Amino acid sequence: GYTFAKAHLFEVATGNQLMELQPDILNLNGDVGGHFADALAIDNGLVAIGAPTRSVVWDNSGAAYVFNVTSGEQLHFIAPDDLWDRDYCGISISIDNQIVAIGAEGDDDNAWFSGAAYLYDAQSGNQIDKLLASDGAEFDTFGNAIAINAGVVVVGAKGDTSDHFGAAYVFDGITLGSADEIKNEFTLSPNPASNRVSIDHLALEGEIVAVKIHNSLGQLVGHFDQDYFKGAEQWSLDVSSYESGIYFVSLQKSDRLEVKKLLIE
Repeated sequence: GYTFAKAHLFEVATGNQLMELQPDILNLNGDVGGHFADALAIDNGLVAIGAPTRSVVWDNSGAAYVFNVTSGEQLHFIAPDDLWDRDYCGISISIDNQIVAIGAEGDDDNAWFSGAAYLYDAQSGNQIDKLLASDGAEFDTFGNAIAINAGVVVVGAKGDTSDHFGAAYVFDGITLGSADEIKNEFTLSPNPASNRVSIDHLALEGEIVAVKIHNSLGQLVGHFDQDYFKGAEQWSLDVSSYESGIYFVSLQKSDRLEVKKLLIE
């Protein structure tokens, strides 16, 4: 016989297991794998579960499921019509206010492994829209992480930019218009360094940027603040007095904190 993957549902107050959720055998199409429950989310009586390697027509095209929390009944099996080989639909999943957001990091509408995200109506099982990065490029893996709340969808793209710094894209989940993109553009060069190190980043207009440097023991050895105009900025720091070793440079911008390792020789 076949052994199927399961998702386990627990009650928070008692820690007791309520039920096990399994994919409907009628929807397996002979594929009993699929990494069912690699990603899952719960909201308002519904559970959304991703199965990113489900082979629906194409190898590892992926799929998602929606279950009723009370009955354990599978309500919908979701496999977008335009899925292709190794799209990995269901690699990430989120649900809020009857909308299911599903990541497909291998989608190639923009370029090879540029990625995509889908929005579905959890009640009807119908597709609402497909989201793509406006600047999608090869190996961005847009959709590797996803979250939805109060009509706003945030989609991660860990491979974005040629140096793979990563990015997050924010969409209005109701109008589905593009919104802000929060880029991780914090770089250190040279690294390793001996005399000076340059910090390159993007700043929003008027925001205060704080840079802190800690040694490998967690001790603060440098702290700098600066107001910036919007756009690309470069900050040169003198590190000639620092002992050789590993340091951690943190850059705080508004409500975002980024940390990178710096080697001083």
